[in-house]
Amino acid sequence: MSVPDPIDAELVLDFGKAFPGEAVIAYGFVEHGEPVFLTAPPAFAEVPFARDVGKSGGSFARSQTATPYEATVRSPGPPFTSLEGLTIAHPMVQRLPEGEILIVGSRCYPDERNGCIFSRDGRLVRRLQFGDGIESVQATGTGEIWVSYCDEGVFGNYGWGGGKEPIGSSGLVCFDREGNVVWRFSSPGRGIVDCYVLNVAQDAVWAYYYTDFPLARIGHDRTVREWSTPVQGARALAVSDDFVLLYGSYSDRDQCWLGRLGEGRAKEIGIRRVIGDGAELHAQFSMGRGPWLHLVANGRWWRVDARAAEEA
Repeated sequence: MSVPDPIDAELVLDFGKAFPGEAVIAYGFVEHGEPVFLTAPPAFAEVPFARDVGKSGGSFARSQTATPYEATVRSPGPPFTSLEGLTIAHPMVQRLPEGEILIVGSRCYPDERNGCIFSRDGRLVRRLQFGDGIESVQATGTGEIWVSYCDEGVFGNYGWGGGKEPIGSSGLVCFDREGNVVWRFSSPGRGIVDCYVLNVAQDAVWAYYYTDFPLARIGHDRTVREWSTPVQGARALAVSDDFVLLYGSYSDRDQCWLGRLGEGRAKEIGIRRVIGDGAELHAQFSMGRGPWLHLVANGRWWRVDARAAEEA
């Protein structure tokens, strides 16, 4: 068995040094790879992630927190924006044009709004509804908000389904800044059951999804093209020209599969390992934007350029 080639990750930020006394509770990255983080004082660090335990012992993520919490929107340097009175549970964060900040919760009942948009000075501007079962949120520089959904968001849960069609029934939806649906995914194949991975790049939007785990490219004209892949259960992807890097799989959480897009399928080039400080990285969070693969491991933000993987 051949030994996978290493890819050196670049250490960009140590959260403990950059945000002393704060806990990072959400990570986001924009089209050009710039980060946006949501931090909270230690007293509020666990509040957004509370769960309810049912009589049968099952655990369910809350859609809203029991009490409001404080948080701060940060990048590696100033300025930062303080937010107060947040009740969104399991938050995700993105930047919008004109300095607006988007916070979205992953769970939502039909009578709730799980998205909040704040001004650059922290004022709540509007509340929006994006639906339940959200897997990922990525916004563009023009203000499009792309939202991908897990199976519960596709088929319905938390009051959705039956008489109330889930907002995420197509698996991938594009919204405008006012929360209006402007496009829904329609696959030339079997469709999305669970959208595992989303990458909103400058030139296209990429999605990778269950059950067959194809890779789909959505162009600016909304034309969808798909490639089959041999990887099942990847957690993130980065794309450079016709090269694709799929991070993780069911059998190996930290592998990087490098392939090249061909006629209808992605052909394997090889397996890679992401190395940081001389050791393999085991990421707790991963997200791809364009050619950049962003990894958070042990309180540090690392990134890998897919173009470097081509050369490894």
